[in-house]
Amino acid sequence: MPESRTDRQLQTDKKDTEMTEKEKYHDLLHSVGEAMGVGVIISTPEPRALEVLMQLDALGVRLSIDDFGKGYSSLAYLKRLPVSEIKIDKSFVMNMAEDENDALIVHSTIELAHNLGLKVLAEGVVNEEVWNTLKNLGCDSAQGHYISPPVSARDFTRWLKESGWGIQRKDAGEKQPFGR
Repeated sequence: MPESRTDRQLQTDKKDTEMTEKEKYHDLLHSVGEAMGVGVIISTPEPRALEVLMQLDALGVRLSIDDFGKGYSSLAYLKRLPVSEIKIDKSFVMNMAEDENDALIVHSTIELAHNLGLKVLAEGVVNEEVWNTLKNLGCDSAQGHYISPPVSARDFTRWLKESGWGIQRKDAGEKQPFGR
């Protein structure tokens, strides 16, 4: 007669599987930390670091290039790394309403990213004019003091419910995130 598994055994198996997945994430993230160093993006990806990033991508972890356009960020990352999003540095976004060069850089970066199939987040949205410009340029998402100053994790849920930026119905007349 075939062996029968009880609900308790199935639950135990499920917990073991979940733990194995958590261990995979932990091991991979630990490897990323070792391969990349703290707060450093690799300018020339070492084979092990690239392998770890590819494994994270295969597990569904979305990777972003932060502060795109400054420091260590490079167009080469868009070609080599398995990223799904770039975050345009706030130094270009904050003054784009007054500085034509910043506006051109932001516009070109959004178009480049979209042409490569990437999402774009604009950092440093300081006022409604910048917000509207980014929305008109097709930017996917944004962050900055115009939307909210930094809040604690404890206050975030309250902010989502009470602000006009939280999850709202489209017909509610509230501000909506880009792309909705």
